[in-house]
Amino acid sequence: MTLLTPGPCQTSPSVRMAAAQDMNHREPAFLQAYADVRAGLSVLAGGLVACLISGSGTASLESMLIACTKGRALCLIDGYYSRRAAE
Repeated sequence: MTLLTPGPCQTSPSVRMAAAQDMNHREPAFLQAYADVRAGLSVLAGGLVACLISGSGTASLESMLIACTKGRALCLIDGYYSRRAAE
């Protein structure tokens, strides 16, 4: 499998396997996974509401900067873009 994303994008075999699965955003399995991730992130963030945004690293960085200009924000660092967002 080839990920056609720009920028530094190193992925582990387990991430490539997960990305290779075909799941529609309207399927019950996707909706459940989405709800589970949001709930888990909310717990990690001390009860704050979690919002998942699909897009590039730059899209997530820009969305976070626009939405989180006041108060607390949780930045999970897992690569170049999230490290840049934290800085």
